[in-house]
Amino acid sequence: MTTAGLRDLNMSSTDHIDHKQAALQTVPELLDRNKVLFGDRVAMRKKFLGIWQEYTWAEVYEHVRCIALGFIALGAEKGDRTIIIGNNDPELVWAQWGAQHAQLVVSCLYVDYLPEEVKYFVGDCQPKFMVCEDQEQVDKIIRIWEECPSVEKVIYWDPKGLWSYDEPYLMSLEELERLGREFGEKNPEVFQARAKELEPSDLAVLIYTSGTTGNPKGNMQTYLSLLEYAGESGFPLGIKPWDEYVSYASPAWAEQMVGLAFSPVYPIILSFPEEPETVMADIRDIGPHFLWFPGRQWEDLARKIQVGIDESPWWKRILFKWAMAVSFKRLPYVEKEKAPPFLLKWFHRWLDFLVLRKVRDYFGMNRARCCGSGGALTSPDLPRWFKALGLPFANLYGTVEAGMLATTPPGGTAYASMGLVNPGKELKIEDEQIWAKVGEERPGYWNRPGLWEEILKDGWYPTGDAGWVDENGYFYYIDRISEMSRLKNGHLFSPQLVETKLRFNPYIKDAIVFGADEDYITAIISCDFGMVGRWAESRHIPYTTLVEMSQLSPVLKLVGDQIRQINDALPAESRVLRFVSLHKEFDPDEAELTRSRKIKRSAVTEKYKELIGAMYENRKEVSIEAEVTYKDGRKAKTTTMLKVNSVYDQPKLP
Repeated sequence: MTTAGLRDLNMSSTDHIDHKQAALQTVPELLDRNKVLFGDRVAMRKKFLGIWQEYTWAEVYEHVRCIALGFIALGAEKGDRTIIIGNNDPELVWAQWGAQHAQLVVSCLYVDYLPEEVKYFVGDCQPKFMVCEDQEQVDKIIRIWEECPSVEKVIYWDPKGLWSYDEPYLMSLEELERLGREFGEKNPEVFQARAKELEPSDLAVLIYTSGTTGNPKGNMQTYLSLLEYAGESGFPLGIKPWDEYVSYASPAWAEQMVGLAFSPVYPIILSFPEEPETVMADIRDIGPHFLWFPGRQWEDLARKIQVGIDESPWWKRILFKWAMAVSFKRLPYVEKEKAPPFLLKWFHRWLDFLVLRKVRDYFGMNRARCCGSGGALTSPDLPRWFKALGLPFANLYGTVEAGMLATTPPGGTAYASMGLVNPGKELKIEDEQIWAKVGEERPGYWNRPGLWEEILKDGWYPTGDAGWVDENGYFYYIDRISEMSRLKNGHLFSPQLVETKLRFNPYIKDAIVFGADEDYITAIISCDFGMVGRWAESRHIPYTTLVEMSQLSPVLKLVGDQIRQINDALPAESRVLRFVSLHKEFDPDEAELTRSRKIKRSAVTEKYKELIGAMYENRKEVSIEAEVTYKDGRKAKTTTMLKVNSVYDQPKLP
C-alpha cells in the first residue's frame, strides 16, 4: 500500500486507527495495511496437540496471497462463487480472504449440514470452487458430485484420511498455495491488480438465512455491509486494538460480522480452539477481552456453572450462594445508578475477590470487557445472572438482511432489552413490528430477483419480529409475529418468552410450548441429559439408557418441580400446566432445529402432533413413532412410550 493510501486511513500511530474509515475499505485493502504496519505482530493462533501455534500478519498475508493466486491460476473470475465448509480454523479464514482477493464471492456453511442440504446450497449459488475442512466434508461433496455441475475443484485443508482418494477434482490447500506461488512468480502484478480492482460496494459474501419458515435464502453482503458493524460498534462494546478474541461462533452467520470483520479492521487477535469439545479449556488459556457466543451457548455455560457448584463440596456451595446473594442484592443499586450501602459494597468486593473472581478465572473470563450474546432470544434472567457473576454481558440483535442493529452496552442494566440502536442504524416500531432502515449497501437476496424490492417499504425492512421501545431508546424483542399465540380465552402469550425461561434452568436443554386456540399451555421438554444424568447418579438412581432415564418418576418429578418454580415468575395464564419429557434431544439433522439451533416450530408441531394432542386429551401416556436420521444420511424408525405429566394436581387444571 502506498504512503498516501496509509494516510487515507487517518492514523495518528500504528496502534490508533480510525475504525470508521477503515471499515469503508475492502478486506484486501485492510490486509495490505495490516501487513505493512503490523507485519511482525500476532494476527491469529490455533491450538494444535495442546500447543498454541501463532501466525503474524506477514505470515497470514503470505498464505492469503498464495491462495488467491492459486484460485486465479485455476480460472477464478470476478463474481464467481466459492463455498467453504469447516470449523473455525486459520485455514478457513485464509481461504475466505484469499478467495476475496481473487474477487470471488464466499459463502460459509454449517459443518453439520447433510449431503442433501449441501446440494441445495450448491444448486442455489452455483459455486466454481468448494473448500472443505476434512474427509467428512469431502465425502459429502463426493456423494452429490454428479449433481454439482458448476463445481470445478474441491479443496481441503486437513488431509487425514484423504491420502488414498484419487478423484481428479480434489486438491489440498497446500497444493493450491504451491500452485499460487508458482503462478505469482510468473505473474508478479496479478495479485495487487486484482485487489485494487475491488470496490467497497462489490459483493463479498453470501450469508444464508436460517430457514425456519422455508428454504434458506442467500443474502448478499458487500464489503460495506460486512464491515460496518466493526467500524461503528467497537467503542460501545469496549473493543480495542490487539484485544484477544476466541473465534467459536459459526462463520455461516454472525462470525462474518464479528470475528472476521473486527480482525482486519481493528485489528484484534483471533484464537481458534483445538476442537469444539475443548472450547472452554482453550478460552481459559487465552483469557479473551471480547467473547461472542450464541444465546444457547451462554445458557449451556450457566447450566455448567450451576451444576458444577451443586456438585462441589458443601463449603464451596455455601460460599458461592452467599457471594451471588450479596451480588444480587447490590444489583438494584447499580441498576438505579445509586451507590450501595458501605457494608454491602465492602462485602461484595470481599466476596467477589475470594469467590466470584475465581469462578470467572476458571472459565477464562477475568479479562473480559464484553460478553456478547445473540442469534436467539435468551431469558432476561440470563444476563442478570452473569452480571451478578461479574461479567459485562451484552445482548446483540441483528438479522442477516439488515445486519447488526442494536447492542446493550456491556455496563448497561436493561437486561431484557436488545439494547440501543447501533451507530449508523435506524430502527422503528410500526404496527408492533420492528423495522430496520437499509441502504444501497445491501443489494438483497441472491438468485431471487425482485423479492428484496417487494419486501422493502420506502427503504425500511420489516424484520418480522414483534417488539417495543421504551422512553430511553432501548428496543425490546417479544417474539416472531408469526409465532405469537392466543389461548381460547383470548389471552395473548409469547411462546419464546416461556421457552427462554425454561431453557435457563440447568436441567432443561430445550423446550417448545403450545397453546394456540387451547385452554392452557403445554410443553415438550428436552432435558440436558448430562446434567440430569449426574443428578440421578448422585442420588443412586439406576438407569440403562437415556430413553429410560427421561421417563423415570424421580426425573419427571425433578422436571415438574423446575417448571413449577419457573411458572411462579410468569403470568397465571402463561404458565405451563402439562408437559412431556422427550426421550431425546432436538436435532437439526431431523429438521427439528435450524443449524443455528433455533426451533423449527411448524416442523416440530407436525412431527409430534399426536404427542401434543395427548397432553390436551388428559391421557397418561402416548406411544410415538419417530424417524431418526443418522449422520451418514441413513434413516430408521423408533417407537417409544412417553408419559404425560401434570405440573400441578389434576384439580388445578382447567
